[in-house]
Amino acid sequence: DISILFKIAAIGIIVTVICQILKKSDRDDIATVVSIVGLILVLTIVVGMVGDVFGQIMELFDLRSRSGLKTENKEKQKEGNDNETEIFKIIGIAFVTAISAILLKSTKPELSFAVTITGVIIILMFVVDMLQN
Repeated sequence: DISILFKIAAIGIIVTVICQILKKSDRDDIATVVSIVGLILVLTIVVGMVGDVFGQIMELFDLRSRSGLKTENKEKQKEGNDNETEIFKIIGIAFVTAISAILLKSTKPELSFAVTITGVIIILMFVVDMLQN
């Protein structure tokens, strides 16, 4: 779907403009946080797409029935794909959060802590949403 590419491009342009404005006003720390948030947003979109592709590949090669993940009907299979997508998003967010925190730890430990807390809150929001469904 071409609209996803436009969404990713729009996020990139907006994040770039905001970062440039923040850097010119000597707010490099906030510009870094904005960049990381933009990266997390884009990776959430991309990980969702990868999860969908992974589900389609499993469906194509009928790996669900061979792996014991056989579902009774298409509705349950769609629900399984949604859960897999959510899990991929959670893993992607955790990965980006961990890498960002490691990179920031030596130069700005307080920002590293803020990135870690933000990542945990985002992951908890996904988990709560999964549990409610």
